[in-house]
Amino acid sequence: MRVRIPFLCMFEKPLSSGVKTTTARIKVMGKVGDHFSAYGMTFVITGSIRISEQALRDSFWEQEGFSSPEELVKVWEELHPEAGFVSDKVVVLHQFVLDPVCQWEMFINPPKSKCRKRKSIHNMSHPFTLEELCSRVTTDPSRQDRCTKLVRHLGPCSWELVL
Repeated sequence: MRVRIPFLCMFEKPLSSGVKTTTARIKVMGKVGDHFSAYGMTFVITGSIRISEQALRDSFWEQEGFSSPEELVKVWEELHPEAGFVSDKVVVLHQFVLDPVCQWEMFINPPKSKCRKRKSIHNMSHPFTLEELCSRVTTDPSRQDRCTKLVRHLGPCSWELVL
């Protein structure tokens, strides 16, 4: 199943580099096997556990993509200004990996991002712009401008160019 898990812009690089492998939330966002997308990549949830915010700070700050436990607390308090950071409060820690099944992923109309706008093909290691892909796929220059309109979604990870 596809679920929605939003991420702050500061996590784009840690997600794409594989540094961020967990996300703590105040409620369950998905179950094992569910997929979510972030910044042009698809991830699969591999586990979830309930832990205290203290355990999150002490043991998972690196997997959360932070440079220190203090940075985790600072961001947590910014995201939860009323409740703040409460050591004994229980949260849900979702563990995830880049989806190994999705070798190619295309986002023609990605969700609005405060970080940047982009249209790209992503193969986990090399992003291609849609224009680059279209120029590689077709030799007919008159059809290249139609490429962005001739795309069909095939599933959670795949798109097909219809030239």
